[in-house]
Amino acid sequence: MLRDERFNRFKHNLTLEYVMWDLFGRKHYEGMAGGFRDASYCRECLLKAVKRIRNRFSAIPMDERLTQNVGRILDNLEADAKEISEDKNTDWDIITDFLHLIVHLIGYDLLDGKVHRSVIFFSESRARTRGLEMASRSKRVL
Repeated sequence: MLRDERFNRFKHNLTLEYVMWDLFGRKHYEGMAGGFRDASYCRECLLKAVKRIRNRFSAIPMDERLTQNVGRILDNLEADAKEISEDKNTDWDIITDFLHLIVHLIGYDLLDGKVHRSVIFFSESRARTRGLEMASRSKRVL
């Protein structure tokens, strides 16, 4: 019996495939967007992503409070990801975990609506050079 796609939480997801490419490289997840129709595959991919994100954070210098907060949020995200199934809907918990993580990473964290950290993003030299080349080409096209 086919379910109405409007009510199907697990479906073909090309955007999620691209996220997995960013984390693991194209060759590991190319053509896997249809796999997200399966709850267990979604659970497996999210758990791998959380592990990769956690490993990356361990290499980034952060103050103790941010390290503890990020660790706690990733623990919650991992726990919610383990619960992904057709029967149990943890979607909003996972969305909230990711939003909470972003909020902390951009400097909010004392429950007062104020920024308490300055965030600086910079590119690795190889990626920066490639990005500049791509930007230069796109300007010529316009």
